[in-house]
Amino acid sequence: MQLIQQSTYITLGFSLLLLVSACVPQRDPETRDDGAVGLISVGNSTLFQEDIEGLTNDDMLPEDSAIVVSSFIERWGKDQLISLEAEKRFGDDKVLEELVSEYRQSLLLQYMTNDIESAIDTTISAADLQAFYQDNKDKYLLSDAAIMPLFIKIPRKSSFSSKIKSTWKKKKTSEGKAELLKYSQKQDVTIIANTWMEAKEVAALLEDDAFDSRRIRQGKEYIEKTDDFRYFLYLEKVSQQGEPAPLQFVYNRVRHAYRYQQKRDQIKEYRDNLYKKGIDKGIVRLGQ
Repeated sequence: MQLIQQSTYITLGFSLLLLVSACVPQRDPETRDDGAVGLISVGNSTLFQEDIEGLTNDDMLPEDSAIVVSSFIERWGKDQLISLEAEKRFGDDKVLEELVSEYRQSLLLQYMTNDIESAIDTTISAADLQAFYQDNKDKYLLSDAAIMPLFIKIPRKSSFSSKIKSTWKKKKTSEGKAELLKYSQKQDVTIIANTWMEAKEVAALLEDDAFDSRRIRQGKEYIEKTDDFRYFLYLEKVSQQGEPAPLQFVYNRVRHAYRYQQKRDQIKEYRDNLYKKGIDKGIVRLGQ
């Protein structure tokens, strides 16, 4: 049904266009080898029905669709005529030819680059990423301290409160930390561990500005309580302002930079090999 309506709209639109241009001598549009008849032809260019698919839809009134189609056909025809006129005036302009050639070459190079990139294996091993980070870590200096905290928030009335307080004394040992992390499965216990955070994010974990942002050091701990909660905070690892950021802290940035370099290096290798083959086969000939 939609195809029938669209054909009707095209016919109406084309009829309107013919009425507008009735005073101009007309030639029939070109017909393709498959029998498709053009809607309009200008010089060697022809607009066919499939070229205007999607211009109209079933929600539009027939007369509105006809106007849309006829306007598009007329605009296309005018654009083609302007192109023909420009070709007559500037077709032999060497500067224009150079610009067109450069633009075409630029497009071809971009298409080729995209094709090469799509075939590149972008698998990143942990070892390769670590090595890349080590070679470039001075590019990822911290503007503020980064902290890996061990943080626990628990209601004072919780049945686990006293046991967590007791186990907290063993937090520096792997066994003690593992025992504390088991409480993360409890509904009323909040635990943050094994992740790097900005200093301001860590400070926001405590109430009443208890966190001392002027004295951030590894191993420092806070035990705070309010009427409703107990807070336990241990600064397990700290990287200070101006130091290289930990890899986990800037993981996405490092991974993106590594992939960019990986693509750049492989594209360069492809270009170099292609150039060498061109010389070997005599396609590239260097002057003496």
